[in-house]
Amino acid sequence: MFSRKKQEIIIPYSVEQCTSCSMIKKRKFVEGDYVFKIIGKCSSCNNGQISISKIFGEVVK
Repeated sequence: MFSRKKQEIIIPYSVEQCTSCSMIKKRKFVEGDYVFKIIGKCSSCNNGQISISKIFGEVVK
């Protein structure tokens, strides 16, 4: 008998964070994302800049 390991599906995500107000937002990973990439101005506080602080994957069950 052969036992087959089920393949896991991993969904990549990027975490965006404001440098001023520390607002955090998780979104699906987009090709070209990298840690410390500046996304733009924060729409929450209009003071800081949004950058990618973390990239990770979640297993779909």
